[in-house]
Amino acid sequence: MPQFSRRALSQGSAVMAAPFFPAFGGPGKDRNLLTKGWPVELVAKALIPRERFKPFPTAGERGAWEALPADARAALVQSAEKQLKTTWDALPATLALEFKRNGNRSRYEAVRDRRRKRLQDLAIAECIEGKGRFIDEIANGAWLTCEESFWVSSQYFGEIMRIPRKSRVGDRSPVAE
Repeated sequence: MPQFSRRALSQGSAVMAAPFFPAFGGPGKDRNLLTKGWPVELVAKALIPRERFKPFPTAGERGAWEALPADARAALVQSAEKQLKTTWDALPATLALEFKRNGNRSRYEAVRDRRRKRLQDLAIAECIEGKGRFIDEIANGAWLTCEESFWVSSQYFGEIMRIPRKSRVGDRSPVAE
């Protein structure tokens, strides 16, 4: 009996769906649909200027953080306090290589996501408190993140390695994450 996997299913599904999506028609087909429909000028008009974009207050804007409901502040700080009692997860190469070896990317992504969540919890709690007690672990989390070999999902690792070094950055990169 032939072996059945998620990869085989998704590849088969993509082949069956291809006639319905002409943008993915194959080599030589024009695939710049987004840039044609949304030229830079149109996007620039739709966005607010970068200097005015403030999705959240800075840590120094104490009034905004203190204006959060007390129960929300307490819950966020409590979550970070729990993080202080744990260690940072290791993210070894073998977890990233699991996708290449057996198609599993969930173990790598679970560790990566826990690290990101921990860093997020610590940073938010420091912004809320402003006392400096989370700073060292924020620095450790930022350091660990910078040390990661790549910041994309493990399924793209092989694709990144196939791109010639001189063209890994810029418009020609097939990795868009």
